[in-house]
Amino acid sequence: MQLDHEGRDQVIYYQSRQLKPAERNYPVHDKELLAMKYALAKFRVYLLGNTPFVCVKPAPHLRAPLQPLPTPSECWESVSMDFVFGLPRDSRRKTGIVVFVDRFSTMVHLAAVAAEVTSVQTARLFVDMVFKHHGMPNDVVADRDPRFTARFWQEVFTQVGEDLRLRPNNRRRQLIQSY
Repeated sequence: MQLDHEGRDQVIYYQSRQLKPAERNYPVHDKELLAMKYALAKFRVYLLGNTPFVCVKPAPHLRAPLQPLPTPSECWESVSMDFVFGLPRDSRRKTGIVVFVDRFSTMVHLAAVAAEVTSVQTARLFVDMVFKHHGMPNDVVADRDPRFTARFWQEVFTQVGEDLRLRPNNRRRQLIQSY
């Protein structure tokens, strides 16, 4: 119903259907709600439009990687490194763990860390838990920022006693040459 030019209710659409046997026993209030539900279902196209209404919030943790990671062919050839924080305090007041996972065998090394763990501390744990037992992996997969990763690798190579020389990647080299 809508109001006409004189302010009176005017029917704009007739729609009817018989009530099902169970619906006949509904109280009046529930029958009115049923009528509203039925009317909204019929007018849905007019209320929302023809295109479906979709609300999507992008979540960074749900995005797929741009390229799939190659599958390692040997144990400890590729290592995944991650942190888990927000755990209950242990006796040394540490509330997180660093997780080193072999991507081939899924063997795990865990170490308790403080909530403010640094790249240097992580590198020392990596050398003690991964390098000393399994050697240097070909790659380490981590979701840390480039500054953390650079300091991590510098400290790993310092601990191992090797010199690390970082080279810019090819794209960056091309950009430098083009200027």
